[in-house]
Amino acid sequence: MTGVEYVLIKDGKVDAFKIHGAQAMGGPPMTENTLFRVRSMSKPITGVAMMKLYEEGKWKLDDPVTKYVPEFANLKVLIEDPVTKTSKVVNVDRPPTMQEVFTHTAGFGYGLSAATEVDRMFIADNPMGKKDMKAMIDRVAAIPLLAQPGSKWSYSIAIDVQGAIVERLSGMKFGDYLKKTIFTPLDMKDSGFWLQEKDRPHFAEVITRNNDSGKMIDYPDAPDRDFFKPDHEESGGGGLVSTTHDYARFVEMLINRGELDGHPRAQARDSRPDVHQPPRPGPQGHGRRRLGPRRLAFGSDLGSLAAAGGHVLVVRHRRHLVLGG
Repeated sequence: MTGVEYVLIKDGKVDAFKIHGAQAMGGPPMTENTLFRVRSMSKPITGVAMMKLYEEGKWKLDDPVTKYVPEFANLKVLIEDPVTKTSKVVNVDRPPTMQEVFTHTAGFGYGLSAATEVDRMFIADNPMGKKDMKAMIDRVAAIPLLAQPGSKWSYSIAIDVQGAIVERLSGMKFGDYLKKTIFTPLDMKDSGFWLQEKDRPHFAEVITRNNDSGKMIDYPDAPDRDFFKPDHEESGGGGLVSTTHDYARFVEMLINRGELDGHPRAQARDSRPDVHQPPRPGPQGHGRRRLGPRRLAFGSDLGSLAAAGGHVLVVRHRRHLVLGG
């Protein structure tokens, strides 16, 4: 990587906010305004959106996912025999439940590697590159599951499916719902799915090693995942962009069970038993960016999170929070 920044929050206050290096090879230095692809750290934000709808009574853990995604009514399962190297497609025993969609046990593939025939189908025709949520759902419905629902854990496209469910339950585009219910209340002004040209100078590049030359080179986004072209689905599993400042606010809100700076909660009802410690004050500002008073209706707690892609790392130990980009 060409640069790194991290924030250390203790007892709700910023103890350190350090920035090192550049946004790209030979590029401008990283700043507090640097925008990162947060990759799979989009997933906790999607989870909060789903839990807000859960608190409103819009869905239940034991509901079949087909209640909200009828396109999954005829899902199949691809059974591979590693000995004979053959495979067969069978019907699902039952539809996945919402709980299984939440816990990566619904049976969906993802395409992060080509290890299975199902994942190779994801790679060949990427559902996350489709023009909208409906097209993404239609493509996922056409790809067999890796296993019968509830029988196996497999990191999957299920969080993107949750984004589509948020749209259907809220009646809003997914990104608009996140902005209204999470980003605006938490003053996360630099978080979202899409960027404008004015944001390009602040967008950190991704680099990789060229296997032939051994040199580090830019690793461009896929054409169907361009953050500057809103022509594909808003990926709840890995499509968000944010800053260290913004994501620190989000994580501290989680630690405080839906509050920031001690403001009273405004949620419809608790989604979990009240067994947590009292909320602490939210993190106070660094430099010109003040982490000011906000609140969000969500009753949860955070142990630790780690992101894929090397862009965001969140570690909480007791009353300390470390966030790195």
